[in-house]
Amino acid sequence: MTQNISLPAIVIVLGFFVALTACSGGDSQTKTTDPSSAAVTSEPPATSNFKEGDSEPHGQLDAVTLFEIGLRHMREGHPQAAVEHFDRALALEASNPRLYDARSSALFALGKFTEALKASEAAVKLLPEDPGLHVNRGLLYVEFGRKKEALADYAEALRLSPSYAAAFYNRGVLHFNLAENEDALTDFNAAIQAQPELANPYFNRAMVQETLGDLEAAKADMILFLERTTNDDHQNLAHTLLKRWAEGPVMEEQ
Repeated sequence: MTQNISLPAIVIVLGFFVALTACSGGDSQTKTTDPSSAAVTSEPPATSNFKEGDSEPHGQLDAVTLFEIGLRHMREGHPQAAVEHFDRALALEASNPRLYDARSSALFALGKFTEALKASEAAVKLLPEDPGLHVNRGLLYVEFGRKKEALADYAEALRLSPSYAAAFYNRGVLHFNLAENEDALTDFNAAIQAQPELANPYFNRAMVQETLGDLEAAKADMILFLERTTNDDHQNLAHTLLKRWAEGPVMEEQ
């Protein structure tokens, strides 16, 4: 059995960066974690002239430039440098929820979960109508074993954005890790219906199907996963599982 194998939560992996650069709050299904289109009360930092690959500008920097430099550091795998730039941006725009959300992401990457949760809570307090912020805070609650609060945040995200695939997916991951397989299956089904182009829900639904004893459904989902993922490690894992499933169920030792 491989019940404990699952791919990571979508928003932590992808969504912080998407949610930061556009106002979210609607039911768009075109992006992994940005249900955008509805108006919100707080604007993200405006666009600057800073471009990817540019060296850091000299002199006094505005909040949006600091924000974009921080995002670049995150993409390049330097979360500590990202935190420093987000902190500088917050010194200039202390009431911008996107900056707190970005800071939370970087702190999460550093394993500083308590500080990350504080930043995430600040973002939600400033912009409670943003479903992505609730999902991100829910992921942090999971890190602390606070299941009820995580589920409440996912439910609120879905109230605000009923077709939000990331909320369904991440709630499904939580249910799956708690061996609540039927609930996990329901959420992965909903995530796939909302955004069928996403890869990870097919993988995790395949693992639920295997746990429930339906190897044919598991194989079909894993093939759909392979058609969508470009991650080499994930592809190798999927091929390993398909090979094992083709050989039939393994008898557990008594």
